Amino acid sequence: MTRLQFGFYVATGRKGPFEVAEQALEAEKSGFDSFWFSDHLIDDNIDLLHGETWMSLALAATKTSRIKLASGVTDPFRRHPSATAQAVATLDHISNGRAVLGLGAGEAMNLVPFGICFDKPVTRLKESIAIIKKLWQATNRQPASFNGELYKLNGAFIQILPIQKPSPPIYVGALSKKTREITGQLGDGWLPWINSPSSYKERLRDVDRGARSVGRSLQEIDLVATLDVAVSKDRERARQAALISGKAALVLERGLLQEMGYNYSFPECTSIRTGIFTRETPQLLDKAIATIPDEAVHQISAFGTSDDCEAKIEQFIKAGARHILIVNQGPDQREALDIISREIIPYLRETYSEL
Repeated sequence: MTRLQFGFYVATGRKGPFEVAEQALEAEKSGFDSFWFSDHLIDDNIDLLHGETWMSLALAATKTSRIKLASGVTDPFRRHPSATAQAVATLDHISNGRAVLGLGAGEAMNLVPFGICFDKPVTRLKESIAIIKKLWQATNRQPASFNGELYKLNGAFIQILPIQKPSPPIYVGALSKKTREITGQLGDGWLPWINSPSSYKERLRDVDRGARSVGRSLQEIDLVATLDVAVSKDRERARQAALISGKAALVLERGLLQEMGYNYSFPECTSIRTGIFTRETPQLLDKAIATIPDEAVHQISAFGTSDDCEAKIEQFIKAGARHILIVNQGPDQREALDIISREIIPYLRETYSEL
């Protein structure tokens, strides 16, 4: 049996290193177990500051003492797996064993404008996980070897190993069937993006299939549900806040929208996976958002009073989630964080003391 966990995802506002560190400290004080910061060169809001992830998390580590610090998520293209392994191991030392690696298959916005070839993402992801795990165990006396399609190791080791044993957890940011199966085979956690409770339960089958293919169980994998939460004493105000963020998310992740039975054709530049975000993207995104029905957002978001949000989060727990990653979309974010920390988290932890 495991304890229900809650994560805090940095989603809005400036994302410079000092702001990230301040949010990590506030999340820790509010009772969250994990803190997640995206790893982007170009974010979906191109007008806001966004600092380098590992430096920002390192600063956050110096301001906090308990909360896990995670990338949400790093890709396997911009850094060789050995550099990622070294960065995470270093953060693990700075944080005294609180580093978490979120690793995904990559997004065009962070690669194509910089001339980085976006090729074979699934193979690159799978090999990167294997290499990173090997390097976290390797020493100069027992170096690592690896002979993959894209990467080779020949007597390799890094000169800083993680504090966490056997190693820091790797959560796979899996949005496709193939990457969900890789999660089951190699990952310590599954980090999906938006879902409805029913799509979460259905996609979890892919993780389970991957796990069973290598003799693993879902009990070995931390199952995260990422969820926009817009909570307020004013239910309609909360709903309106949820609509703004939820419709944008559904345009960016149009695969889920199609699975939900809505058929829309959006410009490629507004796709979270393959889009290249430019000065023109926000206008195109606004036009696409205007076509999304409110009901679609109602399926993927928790909004309203604390009771409303608790009921929606419970649906994800019953669908299999054991770690609720909250994206604070409240109309008044400070008020919303207070409600989440004082009402929602304590209630759900007491109700689901064991999973």
